[in-house]
Amino acid sequence: MKGVVAIVDALGVSMYSIEQSQKFLTIRNELISTIERVAGFTSKTLSPKNYVPKLHTFGDTLVFSWEAAADDSDDLHGVIWIGTWLRYLMVLGLRKRILFRGAVAYGEYISEENTILGPAVADSAAWYSSANWFGIICAPSMQFMLNAVAAQAENTSSGSMLAWFLEYQVPLKGREAMKLWTVPWPYDIWAAVSDTSNDKQKAARDAKSSINSLLQGLPVPKGTEDKYVNSLAYLDYCVRAYTNNDKKINDISVYRILEVMKAAERVTADRPSDNDV
Repeated sequence: MKGVVAIVDALGVSMYSIEQSQKFLTIRNELISTIERVAGFTSKTLSPKNYVPKLHTFGDTLVFSWEAAADDSDDLHGVIWIGTWLRYLMVLGLRKRILFRGAVAYGEYISEENTILGPAVADSAAWYSSANWFGIICAPSMQFMLNAVAAQAENTSSGSMLAWFLEYQVPLKGREAMKLWTVPWPYDIWAAVSDTSNDKQKAARDAKSSINSLLQGLPVPKGTEDKYVNSLAYLDYCVRAYTNNDKKINDISVYRILEVMKAAERVTADRPSDNDV
């Protein structure tokens, strides 16, 4: 099959003690349970197609996959869903005090039960730890697809791609920064505060304050400072991009998805999932 594969893992877990590892597993399992409940609820409510990801897990690593449609007619809509899901994952991680990093690839892969492999998986795996930050970048295979989709979006009523994927000079480990498509995880927090304020500058300050509050108290092991500095620089860039944007961000469908995700969390929080992802 062909589609999109995203590999993400949690920063710092390799240095955890046994006690810390056990606590992480508990939080990871809660996060996976939330994702599964939301995915099942969302697929029934909004998505008649393959826009809800299939989830594979291994240790501190999560692998998401979306099977592409038989033709390319749904690329833009698919990209909207993928970007929304990955932003949701990042913000959910922040709420649970887990910082994710990863990469997204596009291509062929094989998926059977909890096994997934193939060129798209290999491409994502080759890039997922390349960036010197927490966040999600796009591997070259996904870059080419997004370039085409971005051109389509700019020439239609879909407007700007800023809500789902954003180009940025990503700081890479051991090499110069590279302009790559990224998943703009600060968008949801910015959008939430900007909805309640007519003052864009105040909304920008409030968004950064909200995110910094989520990050407050997280451990910063010696030697990892650059990851946090670079991530905060990306936060600033995203907030400036949204504050100064004069293009249309047609995110009505994104808001619908996010509202259903939030509703699913509330509705299913006290009962187990009966859906397979």
